[in-house]
Amino acid sequence: MSGEASTGAYGFRIAGIQDSGDLLLEARTNWPLLEVTSRVGRVDQAVTVVSEQYAELKLIDGITARLDRSPPRVEFIMPTPLASKAIVHPFLSGVVPIHCHWMGRTSLHGGAFIHDNRAWAILGDREGGKSTLLAQLAAQGLAIVADDLVVIEDDMVYAGPRSIDLRVNPAQGMGPAELIGRVGARERWRIQLGPVPSQVPLGGFFFLEWSERSEIRRLGGVERMLRISAGRSLMLPLPDPMTLPRLAALPGWAVRRPVRIEDLPTIADQMVQAIAAE
Repeated sequence: MSGEASTGAYGFRIAGIQDSGDLLLEARTNWPLLEVTSRVGRVDQAVTVVSEQYAELKLIDGITARLDRSPPRVEFIMPTPLASKAIVHPFLSGVVPIHCHWMGRTSLHGGAFIHDNRAWAILGDREGGKSTLLAQLAAQGLAIVADDLVVIEDDMVYAGPRSIDLRVNPAQGMGPAELIGRVGARERWRIQLGPVPSQVPLGGFFFLEWSERSEIRRLGGVERMLRISAGRSLMLPLPDPMTLPRLAALPGWAVRRPVRIEDLPTIADQMVQAIAAE
């Protein structure tokens, strides 16, 4: 593949990807360049290895990613060809945390939206409803920073690819979605997102939990720090031991909500009200 380095995501200029549609955004010239390549092949007995200069990750569907720290590169080796749009999202979010670790950035498994000119991260377990809630927030007019990965550096959040991927056809007026078929472990309905600033100041955190009833509860500092730590994409030692205390100094709320999709508009409103009352 070959491509332009004027577009990117997660705070990287991305080179080597063609036909990514509108998924990548305008990159800042001072962002590091990440070269992305892919080829059809198979790696026997692929394992996950991370060192200070090289990483090899065993991904789903027999895909292996090989990463070099300097210059920043990632090569996807796959048994069958993979569309560029699938590489950008979701597979890029699986490898970017390694490069973030090497650079001293923090990466969290979750998404983020913009309110009051700040980015608010939404963290939770896998299949915890993060993307569906982000789709609801988007339908209510809020800009979405990222769907699958929150990359933080110097208390700024870098914007991710411009889409939200849902497990089922979205309902309740969440906006038009395209069935893009099975990518990774599941079928995906993709909602296209509009442009956002390339980086946004971090405002705080929402931590999702399933419950029989809706409730938003402000968390204390220790609980915020524990939940942020649990949401890290990589459980490798942090380069800066003050990272978690600094992030935990920002406000954070536990959001308990039922699975019922019809409750999402109310929950989204309550989250915005919590920010306004801060």
